Amino acid sequence: MAERLRMFSLPRSSWQDYDKSLISLGGGVFSRSLKAIPLALEVRALLDLDKPQATPSEVVTAILKARGRPALVWRHRHLYPRCGGKRDQVGDSRQ
Repeated sequence: MAERLRMFSLPRSSWQDYDKSLISLGGGVFSRSLKAIPLALEVRALLDLDKPQATPSEVVTAILKARGRPALVWRHRHLYPRCGGKRDQVGDSRQ
């Protein structure tokens, strides 16, 4: 959390400013504009992918389908952890 606060307090920041030493083994920050994201063995095992690289869309899909992981919500082209006890409100709240 401290790193996110540090990063967001920068005048102009992006996820590329994130301190990569804080990311778990095999993880990373990747642009969705890449044609392919290299997948470390740890990530391939975690996401049940059997290839050395995948498109950003394939990675997001695998994260959302991962078994035994914290619930994630896909909103506005970003993944967020689902807040416990809160109902997801996507789209028109009158629905």
